[in-house]
Amino acid sequence: MIKSVHDQMIREAAYFLWEKAGRPDGLSEKFWIEACAQFYAPKSSRKVSSKQVRQKKENAKT
Repeated sequence: MIKSVHDQMIREAAYFLWEKAGRPDGLSEKFWIEACAQFYAPKSSRKVSSKQVRQKKENAKT
């Protein structure tokens, strides 16, 4: 279960990175790797926090 939650968090971060980049085609692996790097980077160097991901997800629902 932890792996699926972890994968979901990376998936959402990758999605928001993709959206921010203008939704380019054919770069899904690039955004997945970038999102993984953010999760494994030291907390002080992360670009998108999990709090930001949750806020964007909540904003998308409204």
